[in-house]
Amino acid sequence: MKPSKFYLFSFLLILILLTSDVKGEANTPPSSSNNRASSSGSGSQSTASSSTQTQASTTIDTTSSTSPSVSEPSNTTNSKILQESDTAQTQTSSTTEQSTSEKNGIVNENGERYYYINGVLQKGQQNINGSWYLFNRTTGVMMYGQQKDSNGQWYLFDRSSGIMRKGQVNDAGNWYLFDRSSGVMRKGQVNDAGNWYLFNRSSGIMMYGLQTDINGKTYYFNNAGKMVYGTGTLEKTNYKFNTTSGECYYALLSAGNINQYTIGAYQACEVVALYNGLIALGKTNSKSIQQTINTLPRNINPNLGYSGNPWDASAVNFPYNGYVIWATALTSFAKSYAATAQNISGTSLVNMEKQALKGRPIVIWGTLNMAKAHIVNSNYYGGHELSNSHTYLIDGYNAQTNQFHITDSIYGKYWKDTSTVVKAYYSNNSFALLL
Repeated sequence: MKPSKFYLFSFLLILILLTSDVKGEANTPPSSSNNRASSSGSGSQSTASSSTQTQASTTIDTTSSTSPSVSEPSNTTNSKILQESDTAQTQTSSTTEQSTSEKNGIVNENGERYYYINGVLQKGQQNINGSWYLFNRTTGVMMYGQQKDSNGQWYLFDRSSGIMRKGQVNDAGNWYLFDRSSGVMRKGQVNDAGNWYLFNRSSGIMMYGLQTDINGKTYYFNNAGKMVYGTGTLEKTNYKFNTTSGECYYALLSAGNINQYTIGAYQACEVVALYNGLIALGKTNSKSIQQTINTLPRNINPNLGYSGNPWDASAVNFPYNGYVIWATALTSFAKSYAATAQNISGTSLVNMEKQALKGRPIVIWGTLNMAKAHIVNSNYYGGHELSNSHTYLIDGYNAQTNQFHITDSIYGKYWKDTSTVVKAYYSNNSFALLL
């Protein structure tokens, strides 16, 4: 073999060997995975272990949506946990919102009751399952008891359930009537279930006994509040009520019938009239007429007490002593017997009629036999002094005949037309005392 060929052959052999070494290097596993494992704190590991970790890393890298680096498997897991936690929080929040949005019906919140429809808070009057309720128009809180709406109408909502009440209802000890359809509080005279009642025109409270309505008419309502018709005796007074309207047109009290002459009190017409009225009311304080006369205050001025001696048969000191006691002084005296005593001097005929129908005795100053007044002093302690002054008791009235019933301490009991009575009353200073 020639040298040139030998060198050529040697060159080719070396080239083949070199080529074979390069291929062997290419088939050797990379050591980078061992370095990454070490950086994570694993230390030196076998080839098999490295291979297993590489596969695991490859799996994580494949599912990662971020960097394909396999050095953060634990962070990826934490991220997943956080994402799940956020999701749970979102779901909880969503559930809460959904729960709020799905509130329906009456709901208790912080001790108060509210009404929702599909999560929306309702206010004002609401009909729930056929019953009416009221919810505050600002806060939505359920309302109870008597409530007034924007139109000034009153309603009653049960103080426990909140349901609107209708019909006759006892609220806080008083009876009321709430319209059986609308629930509005009724006032004044109302026909309910065939019976007439009277409810206070301001408060709506049911009224009882003798009542004078705004029309000036007097009626009687029994213990159940029902209007009474026909004839009856109430508290020692005989009444007659129209059988259709229920209006009272007749009243007659059971007053006393003491005659001042019989007991020797010749000048004591005022106090005897008073005493006869106190008998009707049952308020004589268990005192006899003589005891009552003797306890009268005495004064020269009839506005302050009795002027003169009521037992004086001849009235020898007249006209210096008027032998009278006037309304102001007698009213003060009467209050020790009847707290309702009231000086109504100057009152009208209409009021006298109204008070008589209510069973209130009235002491009035007039003249003997209701004749023309004989004035002897026109400036007597602020009034007129009469020589024929007399005082009597109105203890009844008949609206159909326009007559007062009079109990006269001299002439007894009789009916007298109202015009004659008030004429005598006006002629004697218009003095009157209501018991």
